[in-house]
Amino acid sequence: MSSPLARQVEDWSRGQCDGWLAQLYGEVDRTHSERKHLPPTSVQSQLVTVLSKVLLGNLAAGSSVEQTAALVLSHREPGLPFMNLQGMCLQAAESTDDEGALRRLADWLVALAHLPDAVNATDEDKIESQAMLPDGTWGDRLIKSGDFIELENGRLWRDLPGFSMNITENTQGPEPYTYRIRDPDTPATATAKWRNLNVFIALIIVHPHARDIRTFTPLASAVFKTFVMALEYERHAQGLAMHVPAATQIMRIAGQRLAEIDVTNSYQWPAGRLWADSGGAKAGHPARFAFWRDRLAGLEQQT
Repeated sequence: MSSPLARQVEDWSRGQCDGWLAQLYGEVDRTHSERKHLPPTSVQSQLVTVLSKVLLGNLAAGSSVEQTAALVLSHREPGLPFMNLQGMCLQAAESTDDEGALRRLADWLVALAHLPDAVNATDEDKIESQAMLPDGTWGDRLIKSGDFIELENGRLWRDLPGFSMNITENTQGPEPYTYRIRDPDTPATATAKWRNLNVFIALIIVHPHARDIRTFTPLASAVFKTFVMALEYERHAQGLAMHVPAATQIMRIAGQRLAEIDVTNSYQWPAGRLWADSGGAKAGHPARFAFWRDRLAGLEQQT
């Protein structure tokens, strides 16, 4: 019998290859009512396979990163599979509650960001599509042989172009999972996905090799927002049940690290009503963090 983790990874993998990736890059399977399926030879399908092995612990960290980089760089438009890869990664994080798997996923991403700057090592031009050109127009920008592969938001790999934007878009709370037009999640599933994603983010925040990667700096802001949403507003029972598990896991994994972060010039989230009413709207980060910790402890005692 397969393990819970193996079933979660299998479900995630199927959802990628038969879901959004199939819609974007799939071929029609005429034996199944015109349904699209992602070809196993595609770069995207092979990236799903690599990430599946990462989650299951079936591929050494060094090998997984090397294979990931080689697949992305094999594409004539490397920015395309790289952006796809970020969607795969964040959906993989949402899809498993196995902390060991999430830790391996964090290790993989941190290691990817530490690879040397990527270069077009082929004899052919590569492309960044829909890029801002020197004359101010938009179009395909050529990446010549020997050039660094630099996308609009930075270089592969150290800048993880687009990652900060994806984190911002994916950390709006558990409720958006239930609002989706196609296949909206139940509150229970949304709660689990939100908790799992925040565990993944917390594991990156405390990762010993993540502090020198600029792209990971905004992650602290993302989880501070999670605390604000969960702990600074009055919520009905279901709202609390959806928000508090994520806050609890962040505090357990990264609380000590987050309490030490200097927030003098950043991470200044607007005060929620409970924090403002406590007279703390003008207080510093240590007092606000103590408020979060105390309120979280109180809520946990009630459950």
